[in-house]
Amino acid sequence: CRYRLCRSFDCGAINCEFSQDLRHLLGGVCILWIFHYICILHNIQTDMKGIQDSTTNHFGSLIRGGGKFIIPKFQRDYSWDTEQWEDLWLDIENMISENGDHYMGYLVLQSNNGKDSLIIDGQQRFTTITIIILAAIKSIIKLMENNIEVEDNSKRIETLLSTYIGNVDPVTLEYDNLLVLNRNNNSYYKDYIVKLGALRYRNTSYTEKLMKRCFEWY
Repeated sequence: CRYRLCRSFDCGAINCEFSQDLRHLLGGVCILWIFHYICILHNIQTDMKGIQDSTTNHFGSLIRGGGKFIIPKFQRDYSWDTEQWEDLWLDIENMISENGDHYMGYLVLQSNNGKDSLIIDGQQRFTTITIIILAAIKSIIKLMENNIEVEDNSKRIETLLSTYIGNVDPVTLEYDNLLVLNRNNNSYYKDYIVKLGALRYRNTSYTEKLMKRCFEWY
């Protein structure tokens, strides 16, 4: 099980203690994984560089700051594979075991309209962390399907989606996503990964297959 249980930990938003009896849940997905997203959102640090300033911030504070994060059309497609996913996950595990921060490197942003930001550099990590959050939400849905804390987990999902993924348009029922990928990735991201349904494989590009594999890997 990739999401192995460890000692009790305090990740800034929730203090949890687990026993080894919970090592396998829902076909091998460990309960600790459901709470990993909290540590990710609160403890991953990034240096944000803009045109006029440079600051260090946490991913959670950054994405809750308002506005969208847009990957320009000219930026390369999603290209991370198993090696990069494994490295990021090991960093997150070390962060949790050491109760510290994970430094995710520079995120270069350019103001687009005074509110939204163009991601000039760091789009691979930003996209991967967002996919991790969506994978965590999918795991919470599995808990609900097994009648585990249905009401509370429903509220968790609603909060996570609205805070870190986007809001649902009441008319079209489509997500207005906080993260907008480039022209070769965005359709698959918003039509399949964000909606947390069956992920299409046939007639998809190589980069779309990587995004599918990333979601399933986590």
